[in-house]
Amino acid sequence: MDVWHRATEWMDQNRWTLLCLVVAIAVAIPVVHTAGMSSKTTSVIDPTKEVSRDELEREVIVIQRTIDEERIVIEAEIEILNRSVVANNALIEQGLSDLNRQDELRAEFLSIVSTVAGSVVTGQFNVAALIPGIIGLGGLAFGIGKTVDNRRKDKLITTLKSS
Repeated sequence: MDVWHRATEWMDQNRWTLLCLVVAIAVAIPVVHTAGMSSKTTSVIDPTKEVSRDELEREVIVIQRTIDEERIVIEAEIEILNRSVVANNALIEQGLSDLNRQDELRAEFLSIVSTVAGSVVTGQFNVAALIPGIIGLGGLAFGIGKTVDNRRKDKLITTLKSS
């Protein structure tokens, strides 16, 4: 008897056993193949590459380190910007106070001039009344000169500090 005939006869007698064996093998092949493979996902750094869990965890560490370095740089830049804002605010405040001082000096000058002009117009002008006005004008001139000198000195100090 030939082998083929014996094999087909055995298959005919054990058809359900054979069918279960074929189904078991058909199910086992993908299960064994899947179990042997490690899970993969798209890389965070290189989207064209697939990585395992361990590789992904290493990539996360690298990305976290990069983000921390960038955060440190950004915080340093923010600190520099804050210092610049404080310095600019100080300059603005200084400029406003200088303008206020000049306005006060101008108002004082106009007050003295209007007092002298009023006394001349009314005919009540005398030298003794003019002395406080002259002293006031001298103080005004001194104040203006002092302000101009201080502005020049402030510019020089700022230049020396920045270099």
